[in-house]
Parts: sequence; structure tokens; C-alpha cells
Amino acid sequence: MARKHNAHRAALDALIPQGERADYERRRSALLARNATLEVIDATREAQSINKTQLAGLAGLEPSSVRRMLTAQTANPTAENTFRLLAAVGVGLEAVLPSGKRVSILETRTGKPQGTSRRASSATKPAARAKRQATTQTKPTGKRSASRSRAAESA
Repeated sequence: MARKHNAHRAALDALIPQGERADYERRRSALLARNATLEVIDATREAQSINKTQLAGLAGLEPSSVRRMLTAQTANPTAENTFRLLAAVGVGLEAVLPSGKRVSILETRTGKPQGTSRRASSATKPAARAKRQATTQTKPTGKRSASRSRAAESA
């Protein structure tokens, strides 16, 4: 195992100049923390039997954004969106200061998140569907209408 670590370190030494190593380590640490946070959110969501669309509704985010954040390898949610997702699944966040003092950043919530029942989730679906339809509807152009007419005539 030490041999593998040494080979990895040698590759890093060859690829990353010594002056850039500290920046590399900071970025790596931030990415690992981001990934761990998203994994906690997703695991908690699954444990509470909340689907990604329901989570989006609880967090006040677009369902497609939540799906992307929880499935894409390159997801990079904003701090605000991360806090919204954590709060939606009831996960608290605490900072440990250099002095050892703990400071609550995001309070935990006990119990199952509101809005996860069938009734609540189905109530939010028509509004979301209407919003999607309003943003995707376009007026047909003359060419489209003409081609549809020709297709109907030839059928």
C-alpha cells in the first residue's frame, strides 16, 4: 500500500509544480468536502423515501437542478443551494472553530420533512407542470403549420 501511495505522490510531483501544490491541495479538499456533503444529502433523502422532485419542492429549487446536483460528477452547487438541500432533508451543519468551540451553522429539524406525503407532493405537481409548459410553449410558425397540413393530406 505504501508503494502505491509513493507512486501516486511521485506522479503528483511530476505533474504539479511545488509552488502550485498548496493550491491543488486546497481545491482537492474543497471537492472532497462538496462530494461528501452531496452524498449525505442524497443518502438522507433516500432514507426518508423522498424522491428528487419532492426534494426540489422542499428546498425551493428546480427539479432538474437537484437531479444534476445529486447525479453529475461535476456538480458544483452554490452554498445557498447546498444549505437549502441540507435543511430540506433535516440535516444540521456545525462548524468547529480552531479553539474547539462548536458553532451551529444550520439547525437540524426532527421528524420527516413536510410535504413528503402523496397529497402534498401531488399538489405541487400541477403548478410545476404549468410552469414548465408556460416556459416551453411557442407559437407554431407558418412553415410548421403548412408541413403539418401536407402530412395530413398525404396520409
